[in-house]
Amino acid sequence: MSARPWILIVDDHPITRSGLRHCLHEALPAFDVVGVDDADGVDRGLAQQGLPALAVVDYFLGSGTAAPLVAHLRHRAPSLPILIVSGEDSTAMRQEVARLDVAGFVSKTAPPESLLAAVQAVLHGDTAFPRHEASPVSDRMWPVSPAELGLTHQQGRVLEHLLQGSPNKRIASELKVAESTVKEHVAAIFARMGVGSRMEVIAAMQGRRLRMDA
Repeated sequence: MSARPWILIVDDHPITRSGLRHCLHEALPAFDVVGVDDADGVDRGLAQQGLPALAVVDYFLGSGTAAPLVAHLRHRAPSLPILIVSGEDSTAMRQEVARLDVAGFVSKTAPPESLLAAVQAVLHGDTAFPRHEASPVSDRMWPVSPAELGLTHQQGRVLEHLLQGSPNKRIASELKVAESTVKEHVAAIFARMGVGSRMEVIAAMQGRRLRMDA
């Protein structure tokens, strides 16, 4: 077990993970900073170094959203403060993060000072959720319906949940359909939009707002 306090970073992008480690190591030299890319890495870190002072977790991981990993961390270390980071910063994203019962959220597009301020706040037992002020850009988002994207209404409802970061199991529960049906709709959405992942779906919808008519 490490005698020094340490911070755990969970991010499946090596460059981002390395950047976060460097940023936190330079700003907080009293802490060791360990980066891993999945739940197995988390378990190895906890076994080798004990309980960290803080976990910084990317919302989108290779296996899906951070929700299962947050639950796993909560099971292993109920008192561990968790800070979520993400390249997406939308009202829907913040709502999803709030449901995870974590200590804070920082957008990856924010300056390093914002990340460091959030880390310091959480380490001192506070929360770190930035105020989300309306942006003029969001007012210029072009509304599009599922039909305009070449999707059925039901596929549009699935897309709506994908944009909120919901995993297939939650989507199935919300729409009251089988998880296999959700998987079929997700595959159809990917094919129609010419993408191969949820992240690419979000990127493809930049500048557009999904309009679900009754």
